[in-house]
Amino acid sequence: EWQGYVAEENRGEAEQQQQQGGGVKGSSNNSFSLPKPSKEQDMLTKPFLHNELVMSYLIKFEDLQNALKKNPNEKIKTEVAQLRTRLKQFLLDSQYYSHSTLLSNLSSQNFEDMHEEKAILLGRMGHHKSALEIYAYKVNNPKMAIQYCERVVANASQENENSNNSNNS
Repeated sequence: EWQGYVAEENRGEAEQQQQQGGGVKGSSNNSFSLPKPSKEQDMLTKPFLHNELVMSYLIKFEDLQNALKKNPNEKIKTEVAQLRTRLKQFLLDSQYYSHSTLLSNLSSQNFEDMHEEKAILLGRMGHHKSALEIYAYKVNNPKMAIQYCERVVANASQENENSNNSNNS
């Protein structure tokens, strides 16, 4: 059962929101809480909504895992794989979620096998060595480790190019 993991620095604020009806509500016993966005946040990016979407993915993942334990079948396994693919792609594409909060949520036993998702979050936080260790040793996939390195180098090159272009303007 989900224990309501929330980053320690947000715990008090999250409990307050829970009492006020904030946070994402999952199925029956599931409940996640994240701090509400400040009014000053950019309305176009809505970081809070990005966090909520990831938490919704995690709730759905947990529900599917429970269903798989009760009734192992290919349809549920396929649904889990598709959900994880969407989650990983979102974690790679979005820059508007809280990496540390989501990483702390993934530390739950319910998500212990979500190594790739953790590697993505660690990489987004700049912990490249830890992300590489996950790809190389936990996922045991050297190809993914190489792809990760290529992605980091490409992003760094793009950032340098953008920086040079803005300095020349």
